[in-house]
Amino acid sequence: MVFQDSKDHWAKNYIELLNRKGIVKGKGPTTYAPDDLLTRAEFTKIALKAIDVDVEPLDEINQVPFPDVTLDDWFLPYVKKSKELGLVKGYDDGEFKPNQPINRVEAIKILMEAFHLDMTEEVSLRDLPPKHHHLQRCVDRSVVQSVCAFCY
Repeated sequence: MVFQDSKDHWAKNYIELLNRKGIVKGKGPTTYAPDDLLTRAEFTKIALKAIDVDVEPLDEINQVPFPDVTLDDWFLPYVKKSKELGLVKGYDDGEFKPNQPINRVEAIKILMEAFHLDMTEEVSLRDLPPKHHHLQRCVDRSVVQSVCAFCY
């Protein structure tokens, strides 16, 4: 057991697996805080680590990818690289909203882009708007189960 606060949590096995792979670290040496919501910034880091993409060192970056991301933000390299790779585009107002909790649909879209999963196949989900058709493709690939362990 790596994280004491996750020993009885339903996502324990996912958390430990991702920790062993170096994708997540937790909030401290024995604390993961599994019931905390992930921010959009935190999730970009997780996604890039999951696909083993290197980022520029923070002190070598001199341009920000979004107006609400500063040169001093720890997450700048991850958000910048995620934008360059097309994993994130930001909101209509041009902002990224890095400290906003990520929702499941946003997380799934980022993972589908990161893993180059096909989002063009037609699916029928009666309870979701058509713009969320990629959700079924994730369900088919068991991505949702893993994402849910980190989003809610």
